[in-house]
Amino acid sequence: MITIAKNNHNGNSRPFGQTIRVLLWAAAFCCLCSCAASAHMTYRNGYILDKKGEVVGNYANGYIFDTARNIKGYYANGYIYDENHRITGNYSNGFILPKN
Repeated sequence: MITIAKNNHNGNSRPFGQTIRVLLWAAAFCCLCSCAASAHMTYRNGYILDKKGEVVGNYANGYIFDTARNIKGYYANGYIYDENHRITGNYSNGFILPKN
């Protein structure tokens, strides 16, 4: 049987598994907070929304339109293309991620 030595210099040591669990929860919390703090455009029900929730365009049948229904680009297979068919970003799970 393998045992893990505890640090008993103060008498306040934690078991190794509990320490790892606390560290994992802290890391998960930091990741979730950083993701929620970033502003992304979103899409749903045929509408493209900015970070304030205002409609800035529409999407349908592989085309991306502005509010005046002019074609501004295309979308397919998780990628967003401009009028010249160059990749300008990705879309996934309701979020639009521009290419940097």
